[in-house]
Amino acid sequence: MRKKKSEILYGSENAVGRGVEFMRNTESKMDITFDYKAPSIVVRIPQYREGYLDILKRGGIIRCITEVTPDNIGDCKELLNLVTELRHMDGMKGGIAINESEYMATTVLKQSKPLTEVIYSNAEELVAQGQYIFDTMWKNAIPAVKKIKEIEEGKPLEYITTILSRSDGSLNESSLQEFFYRIKKVDVVASSEGLSRAYDFFRTLNDNLIKEVKNSGIKKHLRVLVEVSKDNIQVVKKYINSNIEVRHLKKEPTIYFSVTDHNLLATIEQMEKEDTTESVLYSNDPQYINRFKTMFERLWNDSRSAEEVIGLIENNEVVPVLETLESSEKTLLLIKELILSAKNEILGILPTFDAFQRQVDYGMFDHIKKVSQENKIIIKILVTDNIDLPDGKGDRKIGKNNKHSITIRRKNVKKTNSGSDDNEFTIDSIEGLTIRSINSQSIRPQLGLVIVDRSKSIIVESKKSKSEKLIDHIGMSSYSNSNHISESYGTIFLALWNYSTMFDLMEKSYKRLKIQDAMQREFVDIVAHELRTPLQSILGLTDVVKERTLEVENKRLLETVKENGARLYRFVENVLTATKLEGLFSQIPREVFALDILIKEIVKNYEAKFQNIDKLSIPKIKEIHFDLKGFDKEYKIHANKLQISMVITNLIDNAVNFIPSRKKGIISIVLEQKEDHVIVHIMDNGEGIHPEILPRLFTKFATKSFYGSGLGLYNCRKIIHMHNGGIWAQNNPRKEGGAIFSFQLPLIV
Repeated sequence: MRKKKSEILYGSENAVGRGVEFMRNTESKMDITFDYKAPSIVVRIPQYREGYLDILKRGGIIRCITEVTPDNIGDCKELLNLVTELRHMDGMKGGIAINESEYMATTVLKQSKPLTEVIYSNAEELVAQGQYIFDTMWKNAIPAVKKIKEIEEGKPLEYITTILSRSDGSLNESSLQEFFYRIKKVDVVASSEGLSRAYDFFRTLNDNLIKEVKNSGIKKHLRVLVEVSKDNIQVVKKYINSNIEVRHLKKEPTIYFSVTDHNLLATIEQMEKEDTTESVLYSNDPQYINRFKTMFERLWNDSRSAEEVIGLIENNEVVPVLETLESSEKTLLLIKELILSAKNEILGILPTFDAFQRQVDYGMFDHIKKVSQENKIIIKILVTDNIDLPDGKGDRKIGKNNKHSITIRRKNVKKTNSGSDDNEFTIDSIEGLTIRSINSQSIRPQLGLVIVDRSKSIIVESKKSKSEKLIDHIGMSSYSNSNHISESYGTIFLALWNYSTMFDLMEKSYKRLKIQDAMQREFVDIVAHELRTPLQSILGLTDVVKERTLEVENKRLLETVKENGARLYRFVENVLTATKLEGLFSQIPREVFALDILIKEIVKNYEAKFQNIDKLSIPKIKEIHFDLKGFDKEYKIHANKLQISMVITNLIDNAVNFIPSRKKGIISIVLEQKEDHVIVHIMDNGEGIHPEILPRLFTKFATKSFYGSGLGLYNCRKIIHMHNGGIWAQNNPRKEGGAIFSFQLPLIV
């Protein structure tokens, strides 16, 4: 990035050097002003002259403002060849120059002498200010050529905008000759007949024009836009053979014109054979000329090569058109014309029930019926909304078997007892018509579509309106007669058409699965409850017998029974919890409590359990120690205490189970606060998490061990998510190995 710099340079050597550097730094445009003495400096001092020419050679633009006077008129004429555009302003003093990133200013100059004092800056603020000053002066300046001509002719030169008419004699061959006199470039937008007449005019009145165009060394001086058709192919070929570039307009323009660098002729008259234009608009005003030049360039850039279009016409192919329509009236008229032109097939998409009804009420299906009576055609209409078709089928053929009409009804809406019902309408029987419906959240188009014979198509934007008129519900539309585009739309239509059948089957299957899933959950719930009641009795009675037994061996056996019973009980609890969570029983009671105290209580219970095993003289299988960190402050949360206890217990159980036998196990529990959440980390030095299980660790039945059912972590995830928290796991990267399970919950702030 260039460093900001503002400075004043003294002495011609420094000033000229900075000016040359300024021109080198110019990328695409330089705007400059100077007084009446400066043109001589620019055209006579080599450093400046070459600097200007280099900018132009690079494709840059130079806009220049000076004061044209009788004394400097020769230098100004030469300056015209060194800048893109030169303008005159009376009383210009000093000067400024601006490129993309730099600003320069000078004091009053001496004729034919270089700069001696220059103010330079690349500060954005000064550059922007200088650009604003220049643009303001540019708007108030006049073209230098006008001032030069004014000085040379000794009178003001007025711009003329007028109507030339044959009736008053102002439009004649002489005036047209003057228009085309010494032109080097002309752009023409012509009608078909005007194209022929214009060629004859050029040939008879200006035999040398085309010859000069060919010999000038600059390609394509004469450019013509016309709607190429079978009727004017030969004339268009004559233009092309005369080295004139012709391009095809998509549609006949509303105005025809010829524009050169200095003149404009325009007319809205449609010429017929043997007719001549009665009147034209003439102007030499730069504002008109520049406006029409811009219009021509837009049309030119949006046109197609005449040679390409001629090739299509000679091969009896349709010239492809892609047109955007903003008028609802034109869209409806075009849809009607498309339907009536159908020979083999009509495919249509209607986005809603209401759109379907509006098309029927408008009479569009009357046109479809008329076509079906004249030609045996296939008609397929897809409605992307909830509608009830007769007999409750996914689609309905409406042909000979329906002698009169059928009723189309909005789905899942009860019938009213009143005579009129806005939720249904009737449609007459139409030979070859099939209607299908599809209602999916993933397929909710706001567009209508009509495809005719896979060769013409129109997409119509659906517009929201409270009006009942069809025309008020139609937005912009896009029409094409391209076979490739229409074939592509046809393929998309058939994909949706076939998907509608599959979607209907999927919808029915989904309903059956929901019923089966509910029955399965109910069955699992019953079984789990039936297991939990006797298990509670077994565990309770085992404790009673163990208390009354004095023999150590019997106590050990009873402890084993209790451990396995407790394990089975935890499994039943996990099944019941999973069933409840899947049943979306999320309206659980919540309370405010300290999470750190709850964890301490749970750890204390585990430590007491391990001590009881020692007292029973049962051989140690595992030695477990707990390490608590971050418990020096209180972490209050609003949650279901029982469910959070289940999560913590489940994670500690996992840690205990996966610590190998005969190994000194360490379970670390760390609490930390991150913004308005508390995070709990439970770490062990056990086996770690199997890589195959890690991606699906918290899914149902995810397990590769004999320790559990694979429901515990699934339940943990469900519970934590119900409390607007998150849970995750990873293998411990440290040397001791093991796993780290973490979950976070929102704190009460």
